[in-house]
Amino acid sequence: MQTGNIYKHGKWWVLRYRKTVLVNGQSKRQRIVERLHMVDDQHRSESSVRELADKILAPLNAGAAPESVDTVGRYLKDVFLPYVDACGDFKASTARGYHHQFNLIKRQESFCRLPMHQVSTADVHEVLKMIASEKNRAQRSLKNARNFLSGAFKYAKNKRLIAANPVYEVITPRGARPKKTHAYTLDEIYALLAVLDDEPAHTLCLTAALTGLSQSELVGLKWEDFTGDTLNIKRAVWQGKEDETKTEAREESLPLLPVVRKALEAHKARNGYSQWVFHGETGEPLRMDNFNARIIRPTLKKAGVPWHGWHAFRRGLASNLRDLGADPKVAQAILRHANVRTTMEFYIKVRLEQRTEAMSKLEAAFKRGQKTFDKKRKAS
Repeated sequence: MQTGNIYKHGKWWVLRYRKTVLVNGQSKRQRIVERLHMVDDQHRSESSVRELADKILAPLNAGAAPESVDTVGRYLKDVFLPYVDACGDFKASTARGYHHQFNLIKRQESFCRLPMHQVSTADVHEVLKMIASEKNRAQRSLKNARNFLSGAFKYAKNKRLIAANPVYEVITPRGARPKKTHAYTLDEIYALLAVLDDEPAHTLCLTAALTGLSQSELVGLKWEDFTGDTLNIKRAVWQGKEDETKTEAREESLPLLPVVRKALEAHKARNGYSQWVFHGETGEPLRMDNFNARIIRPTLKKAGVPWHGWHAFRRGLASNLRDLGADPKVAQAILRHANVRTTMEFYIKVRLEQRTEAMSKLEAAFKRGQKTFDKKRKAS
């Protein structure tokens, strides 16, 4: 009877065990690692998660037949994604992205039916072309799909399920041009806040607009991070899962404007029963996808106010700071980018009226220069 090995990995209780799988028709023993539960007040000891482990091990101890991972589809679903979810080496946003990529790939049934050991570089290139043609996907989407498959086959190679990684030399097909991104102007922010007058939508959007926090950082805020004059950014929460910030540079303290401080203080007085600043009725971190669908989008649509997503607040903050004369390095520090080039290339937007004003100045300078040139020409 297999009992497995239960141990702590970071903030999680983890179970490590072995099970038999079929690879190319032959049985092989494979080590599996699965998360059981986060370490908390109810799960402080190994015995507190033993029941969860026993449920996972029950089919194996009952003599269940070996699972087949012969095909790409079965391997991705039954081996690679469970590994991604359990090992703790992937950020929650990365794991969610991998599940999204699998949902794209599993629709390519002919590819998913291929035996793992027979997949060629040409097969991977072809499946990426099929994904590209589905919805005219952007180049970045295709690179994400390629990276997912590369990681999956790399793991299979390390587990000796295949001899070589067929994705290694794949040329990613050309995708559609990326869509233009938006940065909220101050006027657009005023319009949003005027319509989203209910809580926590109002305070949530105000905080996003005037701090530049990402969606996962907003819902990752705890009241212990709020000192009155600053917000200490220590974590991110994605789909209810607590994680580190995207990069080390993002773990920083931000100065708060008085208008944000007052809004947060009022919000705490109304909803301070949870440790999380922005939370649902259960006290757990707010599920933003659900909140957007139920509150944000319908309210703005009814009022005729466009919604460009949460990241438009980050781009808006960078662009608005630049419009007010702030140095790009200041915007970089507030957005906590590791490189100012990222801030300038992807976040600071040059607005239409600014381009028009610049061209008007060019026109005036051209006319002045033309007059001077004509006078000199006549004089000679």
